[in-house]
Amino acid sequence: MYYELYIDVFFLVNFMMDIFILLIAKNILKCQTSLESVCSGATVGALLICMVVILPTLRGFIEFVIVHGMVVVLMTRIGLRIRFHKGFFKAYIVVYISAFLVGGIFTCLKQYMREGSMFWGIAFISFLLAQVIFRFLVSVNKTKEVQCEVLLVNGENQIKVKAIIDTGNRLKDSITGKPVSIISKETAKELWKEIPEEGIRYIPYCTLEGKGGVLPILTLEKMCLFLEEEVWVLKAFIAVCEDKIGTGEYEMILKLEWDKTLNGDKYMKG
Repeated sequence: MYYELYIDVFFLVNFMMDIFILLIAKNILKCQTSLESVCSGATVGALLICMVVILPTLRGFIEFVIVHGMVVVLMTRIGLRIRFHKGFFKAYIVVYISAFLVGGIFTCLKQYMREGSMFWGIAFISFLLAQVIFRFLVSVNKTKEVQCEVLLVNGENQIKVKAIIDTGNRLKDSITGKPVSIISKETAKELWKEIPEEGIRYIPYCTLEGKGGVLPILTLEKMCLFLEEEVWVLKAFIAVCEDKIGTGEYEMILKLEWDKTLNGDKYMKG
């Protein structure tokens, strides 16, 4: 049995599906990439798929490497503008899962397609459903993260904030090797009133999108974590971020090493 394939239509279909996949990944990862970059990544992905179909020599293992490896890697790098560093693998997995969701939902829905004009409608519905499912899975995973209230104490200044214990936070002080938690500049001003500009150390950081810089480190007198029981941490290292932390659900990102002492310092349970 032979099928007549219109390569221009095949390219357009893959191009649009790749755009949907990258848009889902962009929203989940909160990338700051532009629509032009998303279209560029989708174009590269669609061209590679067309190349696999056109060239009969690209079959078997080579086809597997191109489709499941090179296409996703290039779409992630070009479409999302994420550099090849530790965060790239996470982005790669998100793009890969997005492709499975969009493709799987579309396959289930296309059996109900009676006319060719319904194709784009079903494709768009697949995009919306895949995004909803992915967001639901992410929200379920977030509920498993440890969240708590933290009392931050610096002399006479005290403030209670909502915090999340984020295992993805890898910030450590380069001199002592102790973990570093993160608060916003607004929160820091409530504790220090005037944040010192001299005599403090800085710690380098890098976001998932590849943006980086340095954050000033301040030493907090103590803080109290309200977990199953109160846990006090003395001389905690705090990095001050210029931007707001999270989306309003929490105001601090805690970095703790549970296999050692909390925050690498003395602690006591109240």
